[in-house]
Amino acid sequence: MLEIRKIWGDTYLVNGEHLTQDFNEAVVIAYENKEKIKNFEVEYAETTFWKKIKNKLNFPFLLLESWM
Repeated sequence: MLEIRKIWGDTYLVNGEHLTQDFNEAVVIAYENKEKIKNFEVEYAETTFWKKIKNKLNFPFLLLESWM
């Protein structure tokens, strides 16, 4: 959920930190800071297309192996 609050007129407070006078800019700022949680950056691993395909193809076989 994005934290964008209208303070007065056309001024918006984003995440309790940033002031802006354009709602579109407020949305952009909110999405940029969405990955930061209490001053800690959330790191995530990017996978390639081929790794995703490999994992999707191997999944049924892994289930079958664990069942046997």
